[in-house]
Order: sequence, then structure tokens, then C-alpha cells
Amino acid sequence: MNPAPNFAALKQELISILSTPQIPDAKATVERINFAPDIPEYEGLYAVVLDSVFTPAECNALVRVAEASSAGPSGVPEWQPAMINVGGGRQSYEPDARDCGRILWDDRAVVEAILNRVRTFVPELEFLDVNSWGRVTGGKPCSWQMTR
Repeated sequence: MNPAPNFAALKQELISILSTPQIPDAKATVERINFAPDIPEYEGLYAVVLDSVFTPAECNALVRVAEASSAGPSGVPEWQPAMINVGGGRQSYEPDARDCGRILWDDRAVVEAILNRVRTFVPELEFLDVNSWGRVTGGKPCSWQMTR
């Protein structure tokens, strides 16, 4: 049995890595997808696809820390089955549609480091504050989860 990795140390290392100012890499790309030609009511709105914004080493560090956040007593990550939202706050395990595992991990410092990097490439990105969450959730209580 391998001992569980030192989660706090891994997390600090990750935040340090992600917080290092990144000079936009020649490989990094930002693609804006305009929906308006097909959906006129989306005029002025678009999606953004970011590629190569994080280095392979940064991605590996993020996965390593996420897995350490869910390590069981043996040190092995305990992935939960990925469920499908079926409405009404319920989820269902449907392996024919989604047959994988997931780790749900919330960490404000890590998310802030990731968002700071993304802002480098998408400076116009809007962020919701606690007073505007109702627009997204319909006024219902909510929680935000970062997924892989």
C-alpha cells in the first residue's frame, strides 16, 4: 500500500505552478464560436474554446491534486460514478450514456488560479457575483463544481 500523497503540499505546488505568469504560448489558441447566424437571439453572444492554455505539466499537476483530494485510506483515488442529471435535483447512473468516474472537488484558491490564467486569453470574461446567481439558477440554492 502506498501512503496517501500529502494533499496540502500538492495543492500549494499546484497553486504556485498555475500562479506563475504565463506568457501566451504560440501553441495556445482562442476560438470564438458565433451562434448568431443560426440562432439570431444569440446576437452578441459566443462561446470560447481554449486550447493549450495550460502546459502538459500543469494539467498533470491539476489531475494529481484532484486525485489526491479523493484518496482513500490506501492512497488510491476513489472516483465516483459519473451520474446524469434527470431533473428535480435527481441523478441517475446510466452507463450506456456516461460510463466514467469523476471527482467533485471545490477549492477557491485553485479555481482562482485557473481563472486568472483564462482571463489572460479571454479578458472580456464575465464573472457572476453572489447577487447575480439567481439569473443562472432561477433563484434556487446552488453550488459550483469544477469537473474534469
